[in-house]
Amino acid sequence: MKKILFSDIDGTIAKGNLPITYKDQEAVKKLRTQDHYFSFCTGRNIQETKLVTPHFEYDYLVLNNGAMIVDQNDQVLYRKQIKNEIAKEILKESYQKYPYLNYTFFDGQQTYGYINQKTCILTENGYQEIAGDFLEILDHTQDDIDIVCAFHPQEKLDEILEIQKQIHQKYVGIHATLNVVYLDITVDCTKGSGLKKLCSLLDQEVISYCIGDSSMLWLSFMSAGPSLDSRIYAVYGPFERGASLKYTFEMTRLLPYSSNQPLPYIREIMPMSDILNLVLLPSFLTRQRLSV
Repeated sequence: MKKILFSDIDGTIAKGNLPITYKDQEAVKKLRTQDHYFSFCTGRNIQETKLVTPHFEYDYLVLNNGAMIVDQNDQVLYRKQIKNEIAKEILKESYQKYPYLNYTFFDGQQTYGYINQKTCILTENGYQEIAGDFLEILDHTQDDIDIVCAFHPQEKLDEILEIQKQIHQKYVGIHATLNVVYLDITVDCTKGSGLKKLCSLLDQEVISYCIGDSSMLWLSFMSAGPSLDSRIYAVYGPFERGASLKYTFEMTRLLPYSSNQPLPYIREIMPMSDILNLVLLPSFLTRQRLSV
């Protein structure tokens, strides 16, 4: 049976916009050579993700925490956006209350940012300051918005959690997902729902594997399991330093980590390239099936 491997990007397969190791690049290539699928599954928008994809082969991109799916030819297979007026309202209210936070939004073409109180756009070299006012650029935006992001310059969470709470109380059909220190605001979806949607779009039955570095990611993946006939397998998740190889196959939801905790030791347990090689083994299918 064909397999599809979903991988998070930041902290899992890339640091910044560069691969953590060339071995992962080779392992992904090997996976695809054997006629299996590889897909990124990320909170990044397509412009941000395209800073990473030149370093990897891939078949699909699940973007914006599951709100957009494209194939390797950039054909849009699925897309849900925030209505323009709602995105503007969320950004303006958050900015007025917390003007010292950083904000970004993506309109389908360009990522605009208010970073360290400067108006910026995303380029191949990162965020570059531009002339103009961030809110005025927002006001002149006519298209619906793919994703809005808010984060504290010093990576504090109090204000971010308050924005998240207010959004969930006020809006129906809008989801604010905390990815470590970044609040990603999209339509009501998750990485797990994006995984489920892509599998439903494929014209064949597949076995899904998921790689990520936070328990929030795993919870979203696990939530999609029953609708996929539970054909979803944990490859690796948050592990303690010094954990045994056997321990790496334990279900991540049993581990004592907060869903918002960064996991700095993940790659000290087992390199992703080794996990990819395990995925290719037919015997691995019976190793650790997720019970959801």
